Amino acid sequence: MITMNSNDWYMREKSSGTISYPIHAGNIVIHNYGYASGTLQVFPQYWPQDYYAGDLSFDFQQIP
Repeated sequence: MITMNSNDWYMREKSSGTISYPIHAGNIVIHNYGYASGTLQVFPQYWPQDYYAGDLSFDFQQIP
Protein backbone atom coordinates (compact mmCIF):
# COMPACT_ATOMS: atom_id res chain seq x y z
CA MET A 1 0.00 0.00 0.00
CA ILE A 2 1.19 3.47 -0.80
CA THR A 3 -0.43 6.29 1.15
CA MET A 4 -0.29 10.07 1.10
CA ASN A 5 -1.73 12.89 3.16
CA SER A 6 -2.74 16.11 1.44
CA ASN A 7 -4.93 19.13 1.92
CA ASP A 8 -5.28 19.62 -1.84
CA TRP A 9 -5.62 17.30 -4.83
CA TYR A 10 -6.53 17.00 -8.48
CA MET A 11 -9.29 14.73 -9.70
CA ARG A 12 -8.18 12.54 -12.60
CA GLU A 13 -10.31 10.47 -14.91
CA LYS A 14 -9.91 8.87 -18.31
CA SER A 15 -11.43 10.61 -21.31
CA SER A 16 -14.06 7.85 -21.30
CA GLY A 17 -15.01 8.89 -17.76
CA THR A 18 -14.30 5.44 -16.33
CA ILE A 19 -11.40 3.64 -14.73
CA SER A 20 -11.17 -0.13 -14.76
CA TYR A 21 -9.29 -1.73 -11.88
CA PRO A 22 -6.89 -3.34 -11.64
CA ILE A 23 -4.52 -1.06 -13.54
CA HIS A 24 -1.35 -2.73 -14.77
CA ALA A 25 1.83 -0.70 -15.32
CA GLY A 26 4.62 -3.12 -16.08
CA ASN A 27 5.03 -5.33 -13.02
CA ILE A 28 3.11 -2.89 -10.79
CA VAL A 29 -0.62 -3.45 -10.24
CA ILE A 30 -2.99 -0.85 -8.76
CA HIS A 31 -5.96 -2.70 -7.32
CA ASN A 32 -8.05 0.31 -6.27
CA TYR A 33 -8.09 3.84 -4.91
CA GLY A 34 -9.51 4.87 -1.57
CA TYR A 35 -9.73 8.02 0.49
CA ALA A 36 -10.88 9.39 3.81
CA SER A 37 -11.93 12.99 4.29
CA GLY A 38 -11.14 15.04 7.36
CA THR A 39 -8.25 15.58 9.74
CA LEU A 40 -8.15 12.13 11.32
CA GLN A 41 -5.45 9.80 10.06
CA VAL A 42 -7.70 6.82 9.36
CA PHE A 43 -7.87 4.00 6.84
CA PRO A 44 -9.79 5.03 3.69
CA GLN A 45 -13.56 4.91 4.02
CA TYR A 46 -14.53 5.52 0.40
CA TRP A 47 -13.52 3.40 -2.61
CA PRO A 48 -14.73 5.08 -5.82
CA GLN A 49 -14.65 2.97 -8.97
CA ASP A 50 -14.89 5.75 -11.56
CA TYR A 51 -11.99 8.10 -10.73
CA TYR A 52 -8.98 8.75 -8.61
CA ALA A 53 -7.78 11.98 -7.03
CA GLY A 54 -4.23 13.07 -6.37
CA ASP A 55 -0.90 12.70 -8.08
CA LEU A 56 1.52 10.52 -6.22
CA SER A 57 4.92 9.76 -7.68
CA PHE A 58 7.28 7.21 -6.23
CA ASP A 59 10.52 5.41 -7.08
CA PHE A 60 10.07 1.67 -7.01
CA GLN A 61 13.14 -0.35 -6.08
CA GLN A 62 12.78 -4.08 -6.46
CA ILE A 63 14.65 -6.08 -3.84
CA PRO A 64 16.10 -9.37 -5.12
